[in-house]
Amino acid sequence: VPGSGWDCNASGTSMASPSIAGSAGLLLQHQRNLYGNVVYRASTLKALLIHTADEAGPDPGPDYMFGWGLANFERAAALMESSASDCINIREFRISQGETLELTILKEPTRQLRATVCWTDPAGIPPLPAVDPDDPMLVNDIDLRISSGGTTYLPWVLDPLNPADAAETGDNIVDNVEQVLVNNADNGLYTITISHKGTLKDGEQIVSLVVSGNRAISANSSVNNQTIHSSTNFWAHDTLNVSSTNVGAGADVELRAGRKILLKDGLVVHDGAQLFAKTDSSLQCNGGSYTVRNAEGSSQQNPPPFVYERTIVGLKKE
Repeated sequence: VPGSGWDCNASGTSMASPSIAGSAGLLLQHQRNLYGNVVYRASTLKALLIHTADEAGPDPGPDYMFGWGLANFERAAALMESSASDCINIREFRISQGETLELTILKEPTRQLRATVCWTDPAGIPPLPAVDPDDPMLVNDIDLRISSGGTTYLPWVLDPLNPADAAETGDNIVDNVEQVLVNNADNGLYTITISHKGTLKDGEQIVSLVVSGNRAISANSSVNNQTIHSSTNFWAHDTLNVSSTNVGAGADVELRAGRKILLKDGLVVHDGAQLFAKTDSSLQCNGGSYTVRNAEGSSQQNPPPFVYERTIVGLKKE
């Protein structure tokens, strides 16, 4: 306090810990303002702070000197607000033995797509006393992947035997936090896959997921009075209505909805154009629920005329 005789500067973990704890408390208050009395789990708050941290250190990703970076509470609060209006940014869920969860998201143009999972791992058996033991302690090994167009993106991995090395991407088998970063400019649908190795203790694990760089997908959407001459995609969580739309020669249009696609009168697909419509349960994200996708489902090719007002499994005009 200036003038009190207590003028001083302080740094280090003794100052970082109360700063982080106090700011995290403000985020919990913000969470209550957004969602009421449902409080984030510890793993969710940890994932959020890691996910929104500013990069620190000489190389991308985590490192042994700077950890995951410098906490950015303004960015964390903004992501919480974004998640409050849709179901694709911050989620807590339970994964059971042998289960694989898939979530289809739409990448925001020109932005990095980032996903972080964190879980409170059950207590392991500690190694015998030693200096810097490198015995793996992970009990439940949760795996995070992002895939699109035949490419699979892997999480960051550090090498404890070479702590000065930059993080690389690979199969992380030692940490209870995994983060995948997609840096490319390719937009469109990406699939987040969460699975596990081996046997889960007690047959299940609660996992927290934080995602950014994705665009909200509306519950219901309509394509009306449009003329399309290029490759275009339309998605909806539940129902997609298409009417009074011309798909010109050379156009390639993909329609995807979680439950139903309605192709109504006025839709014209010209010779040389291609239309693909598919109901995809992995898009059913309403209410924040996840859908386990066991199979893509079969596609069927039908010549015109199109059948209107019915659910389409697969429709493609050659």
